[in-house]
Amino acid sequence: MTLLYERPDGKPGTHALVIGVGHYLHLPLGGKKLAKNALGLKQLTSPPVSAAAVLKWLLAPTIPGAADGFHNSVAPLASVEAVISAPQEVEIQTAGGPVKVESAIADNIVKAHDAWLARLQANDANIGLLYYCGHGVNVDAQDFILASDFGADDNKPWRNAINLSDSLFGLMRKVHGALFVVVDACREFSKELALQRYGEIRQLAGANLQDKVTCVDFTHISSAGEGSQAFADPDAVSRFTAALLEALGGYAGEKRGLGNEWMVTGEELAKAVRGLLKARDEEALEAEIEDYEPQVVENKVAGRTGPLVTLDRKPRVKVCLRLGPKDKCASARLLVKPVKDTKESEYDASTGKAALELDKGVYDLAVISSSAAFKRVDWEDTEIACPCFHPPPHQIAT
Repeated sequence: MTLLYERPDGKPGTHALVIGVGHYLHLPLGGKKLAKNALGLKQLTSPPVSAAAVLKWLLAPTIPGAADGFHNSVAPLASVEAVISAPQEVEIQTAGGPVKVESAIADNIVKAHDAWLARLQANDANIGLLYYCGHGVNVDAQDFILASDFGADDNKPWRNAINLSDSLFGLMRKVHGALFVVVDACREFSKELALQRYGEIRQLAGANLQDKVTCVDFTHISSAGEGSQAFADPDAVSRFTAALLEALGGYAGEKRGLGNEWMVTGEELAKAVRGLLKARDEEALEAEIEDYEPQVVENKVAGRTGPLVTLDRKPRVKVCLRLGPKDKCASARLLVKPVKDTKESEYDASTGKAALELDKGVYDLAVISSSAAFKRVDWEDTEIACPCFHPPPHQIAT
């Protein structure tokens, strides 16, 4: 385990644990003895990159001159723990310089989790963030994540898998504050695994069925629905994690109270991630990308829904207005005016599409053109909500 940051004052804060598993020692090309049953799984290149991107965002406020990153005025960053497995050691930039992160073998994951949980339990006002990216499978409605040394022991093939479902059941009964769990992994069902006896298997946090839920605020966002896949381009941040970081970077939030602060709660975050992924699916469909598969996400939000992140500015919204037919749009322009303002902005729509970004709010929209075949179209009091405003294509002329 590698502790990349810890705030020494012990005050309430946000404690993060980041796990990225791309290099699997006992899968093909892993460099060690091949697992007796490799389950058809392969090496992954995205998890180390995705985990490093999450760590960069988390640690940004601790590094002078770094780009914008994590901010929570209620629970500032208190600690960041990480384990990452890649073909070469992963180095993360911290305030004290670059630090090499220990590998995500099962023992290291358990140790990192236990240290993270102890810090989290030290104050009921703490917030916990658990992020995992790597291989995952679903058997009998139970989710399992796989450590880097999965398959090391042929006699105990499941020893270095972790029952995520049971672990979350336990965490909800051990954590008293808010808990955000983000899992970027496939959840495909394996008939082969369903016919096996699990044998010895790990869980990160156990609990008795009679134990009461103590977690006051629980959010679990998964990159895949049950039985579905998660997707990533080689050596790149995954689709899901890219959407997650984009949402946390200003494309989600709701205003609470009378101040100028915006809260990114579990509900707002889950909604934004879904919306950003849906927008990407629409773009891929429009571009006719071959073999592109939409990504189905799943989430559970319960409790008080407090913020993981707070913003000191209005959240942004990606706006894409499609017009048709395209041959009638040569001089089309989109007019945008906030309802509480007199200033009107103008955007080009001559290609049949106007793409822009706006602050979350209510606007008057209009499409105008110098074409004789065109009649002005107005949409008054239009709510532009996070993360994306992508209305169906509108025919501006016949």
